[in-house]
Amino acid sequence: MWTALSWTFRQGGGGEKYGRRAAALIAVLTLFRVFYSGTLELAGDEAYYWLWSRRLDIGYYSKGPGVAWVIAASTRLFGDSERAVRLPAVLLSAASSGLIYWLTRRLFGPAAAFGAVAVAATVPLFLAGSLLMTIDPLSVAFGLAAAAAFWDAIETDRGAAWLGAGAAVAAGTLCKFTNLAQLVCFLAILLISPEWRGRLRRPGFLGMVLAGLSGLLPPLIWNARHGWVTLSHLWQRGALDRPFQADFGALGSFLLSQVAVFSPVYAAALAAAVIRRDWTRPHPRAVRFLGGMIAPLPLAYALVSLNGEYEANWAAPALAMCPILLAGLWTPRMQSDPARWRRATLVVLAHALLAALTHIALAGPWPFGNERFRRIGGAADLAAIVECERQSAGADFVIAGGYQLASLLAYYTPGHPEIFVPNTGRASNQFAFWPSYPGRFDGRDALLVMSNDAIPEAIRRQFREVRPLTVVRPFYRGRAMRPHYLVLLRSLRSSDAAADVR
Repeated sequence: MWTALSWTFRQGGGGEKYGRRAAALIAVLTLFRVFYSGTLELAGDEAYYWLWSRRLDIGYYSKGPGVAWVIAASTRLFGDSERAVRLPAVLLSAASSGLIYWLTRRLFGPAAAFGAVAVAATVPLFLAGSLLMTIDPLSVAFGLAAAAAFWDAIETDRGAAWLGAGAAVAAGTLCKFTNLAQLVCFLAILLISPEWRGRLRRPGFLGMVLAGLSGLLPPLIWNARHGWVTLSHLWQRGALDRPFQADFGALGSFLLSQVAVFSPVYAAALAAAVIRRDWTRPHPRAVRFLGGMIAPLPLAYALVSLNGEYEANWAAPALAMCPILLAGLWTPRMQSDPARWRRATLVVLAHALLAALTHIALAGPWPFGNERFRRIGGAADLAAIVECERQSAGADFVIAGGYQLASLLAYYTPGHPEIFVPNTGRASNQFAFWPSYPGRFDGRDALLVMSNDAIPEAIRRQFREVRPLTVVRPFYRGRAMRPHYLVLLRSLRSSDAAADVR
């Protein structure tokens, strides 16, 4: 694939200049992101996945093992700094941009390919994914790789392309289970395309499906050993454990979230092109292919959102195809009208300016310390305060009120000590599968750190004395962040004694 990308960027015949521009844009953005990724504290999920990387396994409570192994590879090589944790996200973003160029060039030509790269570089969802090391950069990169390989497979029927598409689906599934839905997308594309329908009977198609499904094997083995907790978690996360309800407000919110993370302007332009039936010309096969890649996942999640549950990033693999479709539909119109080309350029530049202003704002103190922006910042200061209070109170270990808070404290406390979450006897995150404090610290004292003042009932049963200490407010870049509550827990009861208290 890297050889193919390099070949694509170097092509002549009018496309060479677009390849050079795309390569230059990707290189500049990558260098900037490598620098910028080390200027922000980790988000809670990033610290959580970093903890996973220190306890490598073939599966985890809510995800496959992909994100943990990728972070482990980076931090083993470059240390545990924020930049090292996030380096895979930066490199995956560069690879995704290259794949967007490669696929768009194959579908629509070099001019559209450069336009797709420029649009993708300014989409809000992908701006976040280019810096934050979560599952989404992996999901998007492997999703694009699978789409590129699948297009090659249906065009050439090469066995290597079929297996490449399946392998990319498997790798994406190891990171985010929704990537498995690409097999449904592939099937839909072949069924609606008379010229490709015969591929369903080819050995390559079956090989692709089997290769794609292999990505489920490691997490399935892990779940078989741990009571199928991931299946239960996903069932509840999608609100499938309760009766179906038609919550059209939630559906509307989901649709608006998709427009927001892609960009209202880009979404409107894409909708206008579809309404004008631009998809009927001049590349109907390419548009049909992208329609099959994009539509199934958002439609499935729209149905799920009717039951009241959704996240804006759930359909990220499908949204990654939208810049390709947008550029492919609009480039012919812009090439025939210089005024449209200038207007489109101004739109992309306006998005780029907004992205630049966002990065500038995040480099200073202005966004921090308010409830609307609270996912990043203050963890290092909080960890220092907690460690000081722990030592002052003579506590032997620390319990945090949630898995993200525990992960951030473990990351930012010197020496990366073991931080626990309340042991409730019920699995609700990965901490439930790691050694906990009952039986290990009997008779010892602990410091409880929470983002609210509601002390869990399990904690009250497990310790002989529960004494609120103080409320602390960490600072980040000179701004006060949200308060945290510290509670001194005296003398952990033995497991039998805690059971008697119940």
